[in-house]
Amino acid sequence: MEKNNMMNRSSHLVLALSCLMLLASCGAREFNFLERSSPDEFMVQPRAPLTLPPDYTLRPNDVETPVQYMPSAADRKTSEVLGQTEQKDLSAAEMQLLQRLGVDKLDGNIRAEIDKETARIEARGKTVLDKALGRVGVTNAVVDTTKERARIEQQKRDGQPLDQGDVPALPTK
Repeated sequence: MEKNNMMNRSSHLVLALSCLMLLASCGAREFNFLERSSPDEFMVQPRAPLTLPPDYTLRPNDVETPVQYMPSAADRKTSEVLGQTEQKDLSAAEMQLLQRLGVDKLDGNIRAEIDKETARIEARGKTVLDKALGRVGVTNAVVDTTKERARIEQQKRDGQPLDQGDVPALPTK
């Protein structure tokens, strides 16, 4: 019985020691620096937030003086585009430069002039690209697929090459 009891104790002791060794070896890779641990990508900030200490030399405005607000960038751009900006005094050199450029001779009705030129080009039926590339004739013909299929089948039956004959096109508008 003592032998059986001794066997039982030793098996319990071996089991307990093996459990302790197994438990201790779970974190051995991290403890021995065998495994790298990179920082979490969601925890890393690409740029630290900028914080400025308060400026104690600035004092609040008096209650009697009205607050002057600066217009936003969008408001400034809108006023520049729409021509609602104040005309600043130009120096003599700036005025001379503008006169040499012919700003005083500019036509204020430029949109109408562009529309006239576009209408003339469209009336002739030739686009600027056609002029630049030297295209002649109708270049934007669309192939009539059903007639083309029938033509190809006929060419095959007759034993003629497919590149001979006129390609049927849809009528242009």
